[in-house]
This record gives sequence, structure tokens and C-alpha cells, in this order.
Amino acid sequence: VEHSREVQRLIDERRQLYAEQKARDEAETAAAAAEEGRKAGIIEGERRKLLREAAELRDFLPRGVLRDQADVDYVNQHMAGLGR
Repeated sequence: VEHSREVQRLIDERRQLYAEQKARDEAETAAAAAEEGRKAGIIEGERRKLLREAAELRDFLPRGVLRDQADVDYVNQHMAGLGR
């Protein structure tokens, strides 16, 4: 009987340690994802800033700088705002 209780206590302890480790891992993963999202936001903001600065040269930008129609619209809108 004493042995059974000790075995059960060890099993419970291991389950608890596993659950704690899993929670730590999930928290680290969530923190890493949040950091990546923050970095992606900063990078996109800087990319938009560069597009604004290069808007006057839109006809001379290399292929691939404007990723999609939204980028083209953004540059055209900026140029319209400048009155050009």
C-alpha cells in the first residue's frame, strides 16, 4: 500500500512537471510570435516610408518593389496628394 501511494505521488509529480514545462513552452512560443509580429509591423512601416520617398520615381522602380496593386495605389495616392 505504501509503495502504491509513493508510485502514484511520483506519477502525479511528473504530470505536474510536464504540464508546467508545456505551459512555459507555449508562453515562449506566444512571446516569439508577438515579437515577430511587432518586427513585421515595423518593417512594413519602413517599407511604406521608403515607397513614399521614392514615389516620384515610380516609373523607374525595379520590378518587384511594388508587390501588389495596393502598393501601386499607395504610391499613386501619395503622388496625387503632392499634386503631381
